[in-house]
Amino acid sequence: MISTKQFFLHKKNHRSSGFTLVELLLVMGIIGVLFTISSLLLLNLIPKASFTTQSEVLISQIRQQQLKAMTGYTEGFDESDYYGIHFQDHSYSIFKGQDYDPQDPNNYVVGVEEPNQLSTTFPNQQVIFIPGSGEIFGYLFGQNSITLSNSNTKESLTISLNKYGVTTE
Repeated sequence: MISTKQFFLHKKNHRSSGFTLVELLLVMGIIGVLFTISSLLLLNLIPKASFTTQSEVLISQIRQQQLKAMTGYTEGFDESDYYGIHFQDHSYSIFKGQDYDPQDPNNYVVGVEEPNQLSTTFPNQQVIFIPGSGEIFGYLFGQNSITLSNSNTKESLTISLNKYGVTTE
């Protein structure tokens, strides 16, 4: 039989496997700091990615409307027509025709996510492309920009169009 003294000497010489409380707390602290830093970085990237995506979609749809007017796209009708985009604060409508009709069921409305907002200097808050040439109908120099802005990040993008419909950022 083992005496009590021999038992404690045996225990002292054989250290049990595992981590101490101090080691565990240190590792947990490091993981917590890394998680906090990565979370803060990711939270800032999401609004920026959303803003960038919305601006790219807007530019793409402006170019698509111009292309439809230039190529004579008829959408199943007999003759080609004007194509345009009408802007509101938090959306824009893609339409066909020389005048924007908010009641037309063929309009395609694209929402702009909060906190992003649209503004334009174009007359009647719209850009209309002429069939065949793709030039802007009723173009006025100085009234040729669209601005997408984010009120949270203070980021903004101004898209200017010349009379031929060429976009510059």
